[in-house]
Amino acid sequence: MKTNDLFRRTHWHTAPALVMIAALVVAGGAMAAAAGALDPTFDSDGKVVTNISGVDEIHAIVIQPDGKIVAAGTSDGDFSLARYNTNGSLDTTFDSDGKVVTDINGVDNVANAIALQNNGKIVVAGYNIIGIKHDFALARYNSNGSLDATFDGDGIVVTDRGQADICNAVAILSDGDIIAAGVTDVWSQNDFMMIRYNSDGSKGFIRITSIKLHDFANAIAIQPDGKVIVAGDSFDAGGNLDFSLVRYNSDLSLDTTFDYDGKVVTDIRGQDNYGFALALQPDGKIVLAGMTGLTDFALARYNSNGSLDGTFDGDGIVVTDFGGTDVGRAVAIQPDGKIVMAGYSNRLGTYDLALTRYNTNGSLDTTFDVDGKVLTSIGNADYGYAVALQSNGKIVAAGESDENYALARYFAGASGTEKTFYSNGAQDGWVLESSENSTVGGLLNSTDTAFNLGDNAQNKQYRAILSFNTAGLPDTAVITKVTLKILLQSQYGDNPFTALNGLRVDIRKPFFGSTVGLEIGDFQAVAGKPSAATFDDTPFQYWYSATIGSAGYPYINLAGTTQFRLRFATDDNNNHIADYMRFWSGNDTWASDWPRLIIRYNVP
Repeated sequence: MKTNDLFRRTHWHTAPALVMIAALVVAGGAMAAAAGALDPTFDSDGKVVTNISGVDEIHAIVIQPDGKIVAAGTSDGDFSLARYNTNGSLDTTFDSDGKVVTDINGVDNVANAIALQNNGKIVVAGYNIIGIKHDFALARYNSNGSLDATFDGDGIVVTDRGQADICNAVAILSDGDIIAAGVTDVWSQNDFMMIRYNSDGSKGFIRITSIKLHDFANAIAIQPDGKVIVAGDSFDAGGNLDFSLVRYNSDLSLDTTFDYDGKVVTDIRGQDNYGFALALQPDGKIVLAGMTGLTDFALARYNSNGSLDGTFDGDGIVVTDFGGTDVGRAVAIQPDGKIVMAGYSNRLGTYDLALTRYNTNGSLDTTFDVDGKVLTSIGNADYGYAVALQSNGKIVAAGESDENYALARYFAGASGTEKTFYSNGAQDGWVLESSENSTVGGLLNSTDTAFNLGDNAQNKQYRAILSFNTAGLPDTAVITKVTLKILLQSQYGDNPFTALNGLRVDIRKPFFGSTVGLEIGDFQAVAGKPSAATFDDTPFQYWYSATIGSAGYPYINLAGTTQFRLRFATDDNNNHIADYMRFWSGNDTWASDWPRLIIRYNVP
């Protein structure tokens, strides 16, 4: 039996599935970095696998202020840690090889949680196993990976309180004290248990809380006001497991402002529900993540008083099905309020790392790999147990792959720097078709304060070229979003958006013709990426917008000019009436009217 199979922490097994990853393209220095795409600056492919010592599993991760990633888990029955540089390589300043293995009392040990102190010291919590007996176990490490001898003399604390005490979570209080949370066996029932340790490792006091007959605490979080929330799942004999939470005052007395008695139990679908992970929003709302029915990811969001938040998918509960056995194990809140959940799924019969991202209202975020879900195959059997967010917004998920430590890093998409470029009027303009259906240019105008799009009375099509100097982007920019905007000046005849079936955008770098200036041949010149986007047909305050798809990102020139060709999908509507729109060009007097290109990017 694997170490984390012990004491009801069931490990639903199988391995790789369909990889639902947004394509990542590298060309001319620009990389498509759609939200949910693997980050190739992390060990070249976004994935890292590390063998520590035999059978290895990451159960928790934390990001240091310097960006280094510390992973904690279990290796062949011992506590184990690894520290990684921001590029995914092992940090050799951490115990010389980036890896640490700690045996506690010569018995099997399982590390389930990690926390970082303000002084850089690392606290790892779990339990040791002596036959059927289990005890809370903590170890504290210096920033170089050595055990901290100021912590109970040898860096290790084991608390023997009862028959079966399992620590699943740990947190650091503002005064430096440590709270470990988990499960204890009391007279043939299971209860939440917290132990508060002084900063030197000496035991402070123990708090045991009964919710139902059997209660399993799996997560802990400290509110800004010092109140402590512990969450997991609970059930009575013959009943189903339900999400459960308890909130304590800073002195660890029950907080009776939280659902009147400090305790909340939530049933989802009348099935077994496992609460594995906890996160706090800045507005005080509480997110509990896990699984329901042994098949689907489950999230519940609570108001600060313990009631379910009705603004979250209508009833405070969200269930997500990948299409197989889906186990949600970790959760994190982005600065923009979006919720990231990690776990694993056997959608195609074998287990893969699984991520979802939700909008603040509980709906799946369709900007995250199109449908809000990502599956990642690393090896033959992949399981996600932890997730954390870097300061640059990137998402790190961790667990195991083929019984080795495994991590994957993803682009969040929305984070990064945004830069606006304005079109170059001297290089902008329109080109008119030489004759109906000729598909070649015949006349151009590069000095007009507006450009035409549509057709004229002779059924000739107008096309426009917009030119931007995008060299202002960093050489290592990883593009995450591109938006092109144009401002309407006037309209003649029928609306071309209706009559001519959509305004398309072609891209070429550095320019369409033989020179950067407008040429008649730009009308038919081959595009680097044709139909990279279609403009929305509904303007906002006369501004029309097109969002460039990620396949167009490689054609954004980081070293010079990027040109866009605008054209309606249908050449003309054969009515011998001029049906066209005029949009302000870069030749207009007012810069506020010029076409603009808005690029969001990250720098690795």
